[in-house]
Amino acid sequence: PRPFDGEFGTKNYSKGFILNCWETGSKDMIAPVHEFKLFRVDIDSSRDEAIRKFVYETLRFACGCLNERTNGTIHFGVADEVEKQTCGYNPKEIVGVVATNKPLFNDKLTEFIDKCFAGESRSNVHYCIRPPVFIPVKGSFGEPQSQDRVVVEVDIVPSYSFCKGDTFQAGFKDLGRGKKEETVYVRHGSQTEAIVDAAEMRDHVKNLPKLDEERKIREQAKNPRAENQ
Repeated sequence: PRPFDGEFGTKNYSKGFILNCWETGSKDMIAPVHEFKLFRVDIDSSRDEAIRKFVYETLRFACGCLNERTNGTIHFGVADEVEKQTCGYNPKEIVGVVATNKPLFNDKLTEFIDKCFAGESRSNVHYCIRPPVFIPVKGSFGEPQSQDRVVVEVDIVPSYSFCKGDTFQAGFKDLGRGKKEETVYVRHGSQTEAIVDAAEMRDHVKNLPKLDEERKIREQAKNPRAENQ
């Protein structure tokens, strides 16, 4: 896959290629977790529901990554890892989606961060969710392009300096999805799930200082010159 938190340059994906990564839970916070979305409805500027689905899935995934302090990438146009959810494709197969109005992706993502995330921490969320990256999908047998299809990827980087001490909550009523109240999402294995149990919420809050300290250590190990925050 594309290098995490980086551009793809002039490279592309090949239709039918199988990504060599998994929808795993947090490993070491720095190696990104992944989530794959086939996205059977092609994304177009005239299809508001498709854009809303993109925003919903991205922000829900982001909330889970932020609360677990783990890097992550969500991919649109890639078949699910679970075979029964691949709609006939191979697990993790590059399929691609049509995206004719690329600036709309980032515009709507930015707009709904403020609408969906709760509390003062929402301003920091903007710094942790990277703009969408559009990777061209080359057709089978070396054709230049596969019907102008792309894979859309969004990276989540919950930096210690922006996340320390915060529990992130998101609600999606403005997207017409989920409950009205804001909810805390976390990563459980390969899934992004809401915390609905009070005891689980207490455990998460209790564990937060440990997650923050671990994130800080991991960041410093990756970049020894980074100053202590």
